[in-house]
Amino acid sequence: IGDALYVIAQAAEGLAKAHSLGILHRDLKPANLFLTEDGLVKLLDFGIAKLLGETQVTQPGTLLGTLAYMSPEQSLGQAIDGRADIFSLGVVLYEMATGKQPFVGESSADVAVAVLKDQPPPVAELNPALPERLALVIGRALEKDRGRRFQTAQELHDELAKLGAG
Repeated sequence: IGDALYVIAQAAEGLAKAHSLGILHRDLKPANLFLTEDGLVKLLDFGIAKLLGETQVTQPGTLLGTLAYMSPEQSLGQAIDGRADIFSLGVVLYEMATGKQPFVGESSADVAVAVLKDQPPPVAELNPALPERLALVIGRALEKDRGRRFQTAQELHDELAKLGAG
């Protein structure tokens, strides 16, 4: 649990920096988080990143990213902001905390529907050792309504840092 908090808190800090520069990652997933030998977490593969406010990076209606880690608004092809990256980081944290992906299906379409409609199994059910406060943080990061999600990566980082200190 401590390692997961450490990794995700560093990733959230990196996201906060990218977002402050107006950059959205749009494809956060475990393969794009790299832990260096000296224990630093690096965000990799900004290949489909976009600048906030940029409107024509891709064709309208085109999805870019990895479905199982996409926010609902991203999977619908709607305008996104930093909260989409926060959702993706929440998926990674859920996976680290439980050993399972929160949104699964037999096909890409099934996964997209799960992201849009399904509530993942409660983390406490899959890993009873998790602190209740961490379960709440994960749930908030995975809110389908982005207005109820953490509003900034810095806010998520600060919550994770409090948990790590506790």
